[in-house]
Amino acid sequence: MTKFGKITIFGIVIVVLMVAGFSVWFFNSDRKANNIERAITEAQYCEVKSDCVQVESKCPFGCYTFVNKKEADRIQTLIDTYESRCAYLCLELKGYDCVNNKCKALYSNEGINRAELLENCTKDVSKRVDDTAFDSENKIVTIYLWDEESQDSIPLKLLYEPETDFAGCSDSAKDILRHIQELDEEGKIEFKAEEEEIELLE
Repeated sequence: MTKFGKITIFGIVIVVLMVAGFSVWFFNSDRKANNIERAITEAQYCEVKSDCVQVESKCPFGCYTFVNKKEADRIQTLIDTYESRCAYLCLELKGYDCVNNKCKALYSNEGINRAELLENCTKDVSKRVDDTAFDSENKIVTIYLWDEESQDSIPLKLLYEPETDFAGCSDSAKDILRHIQELDEEGKIEFKAEEEEIELLE
């Protein structure tokens, strides 16, 4: 066997060993994540809200993780030992509660059909905007588009999530949402709680 042939075989062996080593690391890491997720789920038992406490979480275990206070130290240790390889863009946390005997994080737009709102955001909304309303608790902007055919305003609900820079929205929807964001940041919007309408300040 030539010297070149020996070098080639040696190189192939090294590559095979590197691939095998990475595969073992990857699958062990994946198995560890599954075990931690299972432990978190099992530790989320509760009878009342006061049974639950928050532990510092990381991807892929959720933005906000709540478990039984008796399990908190153990779960925190498990999460701390995991090397995260991902990141979240988290929704605003509204609070937490014991729901069906399970500690659960509650989000500001809990119960809102996000898929529908995100689909609405992809639509062209360059028609005449007749009015605008804002649900501050659920972070939803409702724009009323004037429809010439029906001679009426048609409501369209959009997610108001400036932290995502309104990702996935059409350019026309982004223009409206960013305009509302600018006015809000400049303190030029007043929210009337009883009607949840946006009113521009003089």
